[in-house]
Amino acid sequence: MLYRDGYKYQLAAHEYFQTSFTPATKISVPRITLYPDGVMLVHEGYAWDGASGIVDRKTNLRASCGHDALYQLMRMEVLPYSEWAKADADFCRWLAEAGAYALTIKIDRYGLSLFKGKYARPENRKKIFIA
Repeated sequence: MLYRDGYKYQLAAHEYFQTSFTPATKISVPRITLYPDGVMLVHEGYAWDGASGIVDRKTNLRASCGHDALYQLMRMEVLPYSEWAKADADFCRWLAEAGAYALTIKIDRYGLSLFKGKYARPENRKKIFIA
């Protein structure tokens, strides 16, 4: 059996995100589809680890899902890693849309800036284990 660890949440229904990314053609990988108009569909069953480095809250769970999906596309090298800051900006916009406080968004943005997209780098793909 092959598996990856480190996931806390799994979508029970499809979730749509408006992103800042507008690929020339549709990008489709297992559980994530990104359309040329910037809409990203994260499919039911997608698993992610929540908002890394901060407490998971009602106002950041959706944003963390979309952010993790964008970073995953960068790790898979179907989106350019050099655009990690756009994914971070999308995360903060999704926080605002969810009703997060301005101070919380500012703190979260600062936290993301410290890592400079580290977890979007292709070499940071999750390891596959054998059981």
